[in-house]
Amino acid sequence: MKVLGLSFDYHDSSAALVVDGSVVAASLEERFSRLKHDANFPKQSIEFCLAKAKIDKDAIDVVAFYENPSKKFGRVLAAALASWPNSAKEFESSMSQWLGKKLWTKTRIASRLGIDPKKVITLDHHTVHAAQAFLSSGFQESAFLVVDAVGEWATTSIGRAYWKDNKPEFQFIRQSEYPNSLGLFYSAFTIFLGFEAMNSECSTMALAAFGKPQYVQKIKKVLLADGNDYKLNQNYLNFHRSLQLPFTKEFTEEFGSPFNGKYSFSSFEKKEASEEEQYYADIAASVQVIFEEAVINLAKEALKKSESKNLVYAGGGALNCVANEKIRKISELEKFYIPNEPGDGGSAVGAALLVSARSGLCSGTRDVYTGDEVEPLTFIDQIETKELKKFRKKGLTSDSPLSYSSKTLSDKDLYVEVAKACFEGKVVGWVQDKAEIGPRALGNRSILFRADRRDLALKVSKAIKDRALFRPYALVMNQNAANQILEESDSCELFEWMQLAIPVKEKMINEVSSGVHIDRTTRPQIAKQKSKIDKLLQEYEKMSGLGCLVNTSFNESGLPIVNSAEEALMQFARTDLDVLVVGNQVIVKEFRC
Repeated sequence: MKVLGLSFDYHDSSAALVVDGSVVAASLEERFSRLKHDANFPKQSIEFCLAKAKIDKDAIDVVAFYENPSKKFGRVLAAALASWPNSAKEFESSMSQWLGKKLWTKTRIASRLGIDPKKVITLDHHTVHAAQAFLSSGFQESAFLVVDAVGEWATTSIGRAYWKDNKPEFQFIRQSEYPNSLGLFYSAFTIFLGFEAMNSECSTMALAAFGKPQYVQKIKKVLLADGNDYKLNQNYLNFHRSLQLPFTKEFTEEFGSPFNGKYSFSSFEKKEASEEEQYYADIAASVQVIFEEAVINLAKEALKKSESKNLVYAGGGALNCVANEKIRKISELEKFYIPNEPGDGGSAVGAALLVSARSGLCSGTRDVYTGDEVEPLTFIDQIETKELKKFRKKGLTSDSPLSYSSKTLSDKDLYVEVAKACFEGKVVGWVQDKAEIGPRALGNRSILFRADRRDLALKVSKAIKDRALFRPYALVMNQNAANQILEESDSCELFEWMQLAIPVKEKMINEVSSGVHIDRTTRPQIAKQKSKIDKLLQEYEKMSGLGCLVNTSFNESGLPIVNSAEEALMQFARTDLDVLVVGNQVIVKEFRC
C-alpha cells in the first residue's frame, strides 16, 4: 500500500510517502523551494518522494491531507463573524482565500496530481499529530498530548492511544478549542518580544534564560487557568483580527508596546543590556514559566486519565526543549517520546502513517534521515572565479590571496582530516547522505566547530549564520563524552534528536562553553553509534580528549537548511566557513602568502 501524506496552506508544507507501513521519503517543501516555512503546495517534495520510490502518481493508493478543510473553514468563518463589523477587512481577505482555493483542497490535490479525487482523504489535525508521535514511538499503549496554535478547532488535546486488532485507536479525553490556545499565547508574546510568530518561538525560549520570571502573576491575567483548562483573556489578546497585531488597548496599557530593536544579550561574551531589554527578557522568562507549568499539568492529567505510564507528545509546542525536559522529570512517567519533527512539517508523515496503520500496516519507523540524498559536487572549479568577482567589487584585485583546494578522501582519511580541521579551530560545513526532516540539523546538514572556543561561536553567529548572539548553540557528542559532560545522559531518541535542554556539569562548562546557554544547559545530540558523525567524533576525541563538537544547522538567517551540495557550496563561498565537506569531498579555503 502506497500512501502519500501532505501538509500545506498554513506553514511548513511537506510531503511524505509511506509504502507498506514504512516511510520511504519525506521532506519539507522549503528544502527545495528555498523559501523558509514555505506554505505552498509541496510540488517539489511530492516529486522527490515519488522519484525516491521509483513510482509515478498512478501508483499512489491514497493521498492523506493533514487536516479537515471543512471543519477549519467553519472555525475561520465563526472567528471572522465574531467581531463583525470590525473584522470586515479580515473577513474579505480570509473568504477570498477559502472560497477561492482552501475549501476545495481535495479537488485541488486531485487536479494538481492528476489522480481520481476518490483517492484523496482528509484527516483531523490533532489526530494526525497524535498518530505522528504514537505510531513511531514503538509503544503498545500510551497517553498522548498535543499542543499547537490551532488545528480545525482544537488547540490542546489529551488522550490515550493503543493498538486494537493490529490497528491504532486514539481516544480523546479532553480538548481546548480556539481561541483558547497555549500555542497562540506563546506566539503572541513572541511577537511582543520583537520576533516573528510561527518562526521565532525558539528566540523567545532562548531570551527567557536572560530574564527573571517576575511577571508571572501579571501575565496570568492573559492566560486564565481553571484547573488544567486554559483560556485566553480576550480583553488582552484578540486573534479574530488576523491582519493586525493581536494586542488590545488593555494589553499595551498593561505591558507596553512590542519591542522594536536589537537585543544586546550574548551567550558568548559579557555584554550589558539596557533596562528596557531586561524588561522584555523578564517577560520572556515569565511566559516560559507559565508555558512549562501548563504543559506539565496537561501531561500529568493525560497520564492519570489514560491510566498509562507512557506519554507521546506532538504539535509545535513540543519543540520547546526546556519544557520537554521538565515533562520528562514527571515522577509518574516511565517512557516519553517526541518525534524529531513534531510540528506541522512532520504532519505529512503522521497523515501517511495513520492511513497505513488503519489498514493494518505499520513498521514503527523512526528514521529521521528521509530527505534528499547529497550528490558529489561537479563544478568546484567555478567557485574561485565567482568569489574573486565579489572581492573585486570591494576594490581588491584578481591577485587576491584567497583560493580553494579540493580533494576526495577515503573514509578513514576523511574523518581524520575533518577532525584535524576542527581541532585546529576551523569552522566546517558538513554535508552527508540524506537530509534530516525537521528544523534541526542532526549530523547530515551541519556546521561543526570546537566546543571550547567562544570566539568561534561569535564568528559563526556574526559572519556565517547572521543570527542573534543570545541564541545558544547545541552540542553533538559521542556517548563517552555525554557521560562526562551532561548531568544525565541516555541513549533514547530524545537525546539523539536535540529534544531536551540538559544541564552541563559545572566542571565541564569551560570545555564546551560555546555550546552551553546562559542557564548552564545544552540541547544535546548524542550521536548514534557507527554513524558518520559518530566516527568523526571518535577521531576528534583522539586529538582533543573529548568527543564533542558544536553542531548547528547549515543555513544562514532567513534561509532553510541547505539541501543539496550546490547550496552548501554557495553558502561556503559567501560566508566565513573555512572548510566544506560533501560526502568524501573536502574543499578548503586557503590564503596564499
